[in-house]
Amino acid sequence: MKLVIKICSTVLDNERVLRNFADELGELLKQGHRVIVVHGGTRLLAELQCNGTTAANGGKTKDAPLMVLAGRVNKKLVGILAAAGIPAFGLCGADGNIVKIRKTRSKTDELNVTAEVSSVHPKWLEAICERGGVPVLANVALGSDTQHHCLNADRLAGACAISWDADALVFLSDSDGPRDSDGTVLRWLETRKIVEVTRGATIRPNMATKLDVCHQALKHGVRRTRILPLSQIESLSSFYFSRIDSGTEVIQAV
Repeated sequence: MKLVIKICSTVLDNERVLRNFADELGELLKQGHRVIVVHGGTRLLAELQCNGTTAANGGKTKDAPLMVLAGRVNKKLVGILAAAGIPAFGLCGADGNIVKIRKTRSKTDELNVTAEVSSVHPKWLEAICERGGVPVLANVALGSDTQHHCLNADRLAGACAISWDADALVFLSDSDGPRDSDGTVLRWLETRKIVEVTRGATIRPNMATKLDVCHQALKHGVRRTRILPLSQIESLSSFYFSRIDSGTEVIQAV
């Protein structure tokens, strides 16, 4: 199976969870799956900029996304995976022109996100996967203005899943999943009910984005989409073989 796994920033912040993720990823590879990992980290970027770590031009540098997300964050993750015996390859969207972007013209509510995905060309991702490696893709790409831009990592993961014709898109989330009106986590959510669910006052914007990405992925041929809480990360390697009673599987309306 071809799997795209998007990991949340909480994973990146916790080495114990990172090692658990590496163990599960190793199991997936042993089972013969091909896996692409997508990550963000724009919150860390903002913190470093605020603390002056990327100080220049008033606390920011034009290449801060490249240095922090495709550098520090990406290589830390690759290092953890390598230590677990996984042949991981750290990349960003600019490598091999994997990701084409368009710069956003209006201010967004997303921290440091300055562009959106126009297209993903998975040739080099596939080349790594078919030889047993794992591409680890940071949410950074190069624009026509020759600047590196941050992307919404959830939407990047969805675009990768669609362009690669993935069998499944999995979001490892620090949330249990969307809830119904009485507060119960929805184990299954039909795409036709997403709008109704996202109108709820309690749903976080990043969860609404994940649901929309799941909808678009299913609409464009990805076979399965799931939001899996970090508390159940040990279920990741049994995604295709066991019933998982946590998180939310988004399914196409029949």
